[in-house]
Amino acid sequence: MKTKNIKKQENNTNKIAEINIAGIRETEYSISEPSITELEEIQGLPISISVLINLGWTIEKDQFGIFFYFEFIHPKIEGKVFCKIRIVNEFIIKDIKDHLHISEEDKTKFNMDDALLKILIEIAINQSRGFLACRFRGSFLNHILLPLASPDDFLHQLHKLVITKNPPI
Repeated sequence: MKTKNIKKQENNTNKIAEINIAGIRETEYSISEPSITELEEIQGLPISISVLINLGWTIEKDQFGIFFYFEFIHPKIEGKVFCKIRIVNEFIIKDIKDHLHISEEDKTKFNMDDALLKILIEIAINQSRGFLACRFRGSFLNHILLPLASPDDFLHQLHKLVITKNPPI
């Protein structure tokens, strides 16, 4: 994927964050195509979508990743998941250590300016929407469009969770 430069003025540090979009890739994928009868039963019914977010980084390489874990859930059978997909949106943030501050006591906790994180999440959401549209082409999920999502919703989810560092990107 071609990289882009995006610059954002951070409120806290007054440093410019130089961001390159390094790519997007799936790290997990499984799909269970329903039978023709099942397709007829669920036609026109909304398929629930569950989305979880997590973050990962490799300070030494200036890498930062936003992981989305999507589950597409059967509208009639509780707990039946049609599809699971995990996507990582990869970024290179020049001098990431100036923007991502890791806790000395607990290396899985960090602090990053919300404005910068919000921009990264917004880019990741939009990339993921396009990625899923391409990935589902030709499957029974090809008509599924992710609803518009606010980066603020994901920021709120992140603030409520204990962030755990994923394996290096």
